[in-house]
Amino acid sequence: MQSYKCGYCGLEYPEEKYAQSCHAFCTKHKACSLEITRRALNKKNARNGRGLLLYRKSKAFISFAAHHLGMKSKISTQLSPLEAVIMKRLWPDKKLHVRDIYSSIKKGRKVAVSSVAVMLDRLYERKIVGRKIEVGRGGLKYLYYPLQSREEFEKAVVKTYVNKLVSTFGPTAVSYFNERFGEKK
Repeated sequence: MQSYKCGYCGLEYPEEKYAQSCHAFCTKHKACSLEITRRALNKKNARNGRGLLLYRKSKAFISFAAHHLGMKSKISTQLSPLEAVIMKRLWPDKKLHVRDIYSSIKKGRKVAVSSVAVMLDRLYERKIVGRKIEVGRGGLKYLYYPLQSREEFEKAVVKTYVNKLVSTFGPTAVSYFNERFGEKK
């Protein structure tokens, strides 16, 4: 079977048009295109260095993104399961005491009041929730409330992961985002 090789990265393709597309993209962006390299015959035949390295980075990028973006709950990538449940109770702009949150959570899962209090304290230290001290029967009580809306929090999570992807994979991540989210003609 005849194969055609990209002159830049050395990947082989079943059709000449794919090899030419790969060469044009590699030359312009100094990185391989994820869409084009999927059609490559044997990624192991790439020259040591540019092509194989970029292909491996692309593959790692895909698995990294799939792991973090394919989660069941959007907020579970930054919060523990219990923290996520607590935030779901707080996000409708509620102000709640530890005991109120505990009462609503204990119906669905086995959890101690102290665990809820510890999680809220951690969320407070991470500046995800705020708290006010109130004097009540039995002494001082904390009233917890969210510092951001759910949408603002999710945007911050996305921003964090996109920045990590770009800093880790550099031009490969940028070229992927351009391909994936760029203007369609």
